[in-house]
Amino acid sequence: MQKGRLDQGDVETVSYSLHHIDALVGEDVPWQFTGIYGYPEEDQKWRTWRLLDRLGEGYSGPWLCAGDFNEILDGSEKMGAEARMMAFRDCIEWCGLSDLGYVGNAYTWSNKQAGLGNIQERLNRGLGSEPW
Repeated sequence: MQKGRLDQGDVETVSYSLHHIDALVGEDVPWQFTGIYGYPEEDQKWRTWRLLDRLGEGYSGPWLCAGDFNEILDGSEKMGAEARMMAFRDCIEWCGLSDLGYVGNAYTWSNKQAGLGNIQERLNRGLGSEPW
């Protein structure tokens, strides 16, 4: 393997579903990658938080988790409606993850309505564990 390049054998899929793919990457110093598509329905979001908790359970190495979580972390990440985010914050803290930051448009999703009906949110993000 060339430095900075992964060969097919360097990625092992651990589990997957309609809402995630979880893999171990690398051989010398393996790290966990989780791609997420969070449940968009308010009454189902808890399933995303439970999934993250289960995926991170028992793993102490570097963990990168990225995707569309269908939730915000802070009120500043939503324009146009009331924000709910405490369960997401609690889940991230429980899993030992931190937001890795973001460069680009302030919001990654819009309902594409005009005027006062317009809602925009930052739903996509990357999270990393302390070793990451």
